[in-house]
Amino acid sequence: MTLPGESPAEHARPGTPRAAIAAGASHIVVGRAVTRAEDPVAAFRLVRADMGL
Repeated sequence: MTLPGESPAEHARPGTPRAAIAAGASHIVVGRAVTRAEDPVAAFRLVRADMGL
């Protein structure tokens, strides 16, 4: 999963949470984008915002 401002080259299958849901995903794996973020809470909020939550 790629968040705004991240390099897609860091991920095997880059895409946004919204794109994954649109493609039919039933689950979103949120890993390094949040756990390695300087501010994990803000990163998770970006994930939720991208999903429209």
